[in-house]
Amino acid sequence: MQQEFGANYVDEIRNIFPDVSGFADYCVYWFRKAHDNLKMEGRAGLVGTNTICQTNSREGGLDYITSNNGVITDAVSSMPWQGKAVVYVSIVNWIKTNHEIGKKKILRFLSEKSDAKWEIDELGYIPASLTSKFDVSKAKVLNVNKKSNTCSQGQTQGHKGFILKKDEADKMIKSSKSNENVIFPYLVANVWLGKADSRFDRYVIDFDSLEIYQAQKYKEPFNRVKNLVYPFRETKYRKELERNKKLIASNPNAKLKNDWKPKFEKWWQLHRTRKSLIDKISSMDRYIVISQVTHRPIFDFISSKIHPNASLVVFTFDDDYSFGILQSSLHWDWIKERCSTLKGDMRYTTTTIFNTFPFPQWGVLHGEKLDEDGKNKTKIALNVAIKARKFIELRNKIRVENEWSLRDVFRSMELPGRNPLKVLKNELDIAVRAAYNYGLPKKMKTFGNLQLLFEINKLCFEQEKKGGFIVRSGIPNFCKENEEFYSDHMIGLNGFK
Repeated sequence: MQQEFGANYVDEIRNIFPDVSGFADYCVYWFRKAHDNLKMEGRAGLVGTNTICQTNSREGGLDYITSNNGVITDAVSSMPWQGKAVVYVSIVNWIKTNHEIGKKKILRFLSEKSDAKWEIDELGYIPASLTSKFDVSKAKVLNVNKKSNTCSQGQTQGHKGFILKKDEADKMIKSSKSNENVIFPYLVANVWLGKADSRFDRYVIDFDSLEIYQAQKYKEPFNRVKNLVYPFRETKYRKELERNKKLIASNPNAKLKNDWKPKFEKWWQLHRTRKSLIDKISSMDRYIVISQVTHRPIFDFISSKIHPNASLVVFTFDDDYSFGILQSSLHWDWIKERCSTLKGDMRYTTTTIFNTFPFPQWGVLHGEKLDEDGKNKTKIALNVAIKARKFIELRNKIRVENEWSLRDVFRSMELPGRNPLKVLKNELDIAVRAAYNYGLPKKMKTFGNLQLLFEINKLCFEQEKKGGFIVRSGIPNFCKENEEFYSDHMIGLNGFK
């Protein structure tokens, strides 16, 4: 918006709509403007980006409409735009009314590969999330997840000057062995998912939080960053100063952006170092990742000697139980309903997905103590770890025999017919569901995945509000020290084996 319309315009529109997040899409303001100008019984319909029903955009637009006498009468939740731009859009029609409206229709565009292009459902109510499935858009953030520092996006370098090819890294390290302290293997999602061996193909210069005089000890890496990154950040900072100067001249009360000032002051450091994440994984042997943008539920363990790029979302768990929970269909169903999207692909977001995703609670929500009935709980949890491990082992065997990438393996699972890996995945799902069902009332055990997770989320949120205990994400305390929950599979420095 700033590039298209200028800083003055952005400042003015955000003053008019102060409750709309700065992360919301531009079309959200038009949905708000249309609804505010409707008279009672008036109707409106707009085409917007398909993120209109997701996260910050949904909260600023469709949540506002449905909370202020707006009734969505029919909608297309997502479809490809017909023009040249490669984007997906949503179409929403609504009426401002206090009266009951009959059946509503929601349409969703299916894959071009499908026999049917459209999925059509008639509903009594269309939620702001534009879904015909159980609506989980109102799930609450759980502090036990949010404050755990167990899920984070990987590092953002911010400039190609930080990135080295293998021969460049080898040359710097040969010049001075100490350069190994600031040069690290660097893995991006496309390489991990697309290469048969998943081996990293680049290195990153990471000075972490070193002061400038400390970074200068590493002569070759420092000079590279000084020559390539410093001029770039200085130019961006100068432009920002000039823009702010013009903005203040036109509006003394304008809200200024100072994004480039801290980056310029620490120009030798990565755009986002993710220091707390790197510190945490450096104390572990391995961690779990998923591609931030994906349309397949692919998770894997990565060696802590490898730094994750921002295209990866990192979970700081090293046990097979946690892997099983994340790889399960329960987690994937939650991802599909809670994610934002990039074009047609889903984007894993820490705030909306992981921070709201409850792990099994082992009966504590209904009066049990976590350490009660330890043997039975351990048996159920261990079954999740065992099924997860078997899934990984067979997946790896298939990769070796076929020289396949991870994408190839999961594409094979999408084909019709019996597939041993699909059988193991189903067994994992059954084991994970047993862990979630433990200690729950009989009625809750009959809920579908989304409703079950939503109800557990609600109970956890209420428990937190009262200051009560809930089970954190990751492996529970009653089996944390049990070696049976851990294996040694990971993508290492030599890639996949």
